[in-house]
Amino acid sequence: MSWRGPVALLVSITAAGAASAVVAAIAVAEPAAPPLVWAEPDPATVIGHWRGPATWRACGDGGAARVTLDVHRDGSGYAVDLAAVLDGLGRTSLVPAAAQRLEMKRDDLRIEWRTGKHNKATLTIQFGQSGSGCTGTLRLTRDATGAPACDRLAALARIASTCDGATPVTISDADRLVIAGANRAGRARTAAARLCTQHAAPVETALIEAGCVPAPTDGSAPGVRVVECDALVAAVSRLMRCDRVPVDVKQRLHAGMQRVSRWATVTPGDDEAENRARAAATCEAARVDLEDTMSFVHCGP
Repeated sequence: MSWRGPVALLVSITAAGAASAVVAAIAVAEPAAPPLVWAEPDPATVIGHWRGPATWRACGDGGAARVTLDVHRDGSGYAVDLAAVLDGLGRTSLVPAAAQRLEMKRDDLRIEWRTGKHNKATLTIQFGQSGSGCTGTLRLTRDATGAPACDRLAALARIASTCDGATPVTISDADRLVIAGANRAGRARTAAARLCTQHAAPVETALIEAGCVPAPTDGSAPGVRVVECDALVAAVSRLMRCDRVPVDVKQRLHAGMQRVSRWATVTPGDDEAENRARAAATCEAARVDLEDTMSFVHCGP
């Protein structure tokens, strides 16, 4: 494995090849096919309308006791308005940081989103080093249809409605009537879930092809995923959606992203720990530099 500096990395990044391979695998997958896993939170588990209680520590008067949040897909990250949660906060962009974690770091503020069980998540807001200042913990539940498959379809359809290059989801009135049965137990919910599953599969494939969501990886493949490199790929994908970036720069980024995507898997062996540490350090440094660049050119945090 050959590692170059962050500047060289940033002009040699894209997941297009890996995404195409996964899309093809999904299209022909059998029930016994290897599981697909996410190097970042599955977007269909994050998008939506969330509510829940909030607890605050060392915050003076504290923030809201109960919160209501809308989470939107924003490039390769997520946008959420926290203005009503705590004074001084506002629209925030969260970026993937691990398989179940999104985050935002700025000065002494750190915001972390962790996915949990279906339609559950925890949002933590911390000021100060190591949470020494005001800390809020929000236990969130997403508005649900009644059937997990239909929750997934609703989230994917919402992504398709806002992502450039994606075709809005079209569902017939007859199918919508069946899907509405997700909130009723028994056969109505079963029929709704079956139909939502049928609709969701091609929608997700189309979103991956359009670059609106990342492609999951083969969970049976040998090797250890380096989440810092996956986070770098996601950050570059977000930069490529910024209209302030010259086309020729985007082309160079697109042409090389596959290399970093491959680097995100370290082969098991005697030098696995060393390679993993080196890959993580290089990709993390590159991601920090890239986010500084995006902030400088006003392409997001």
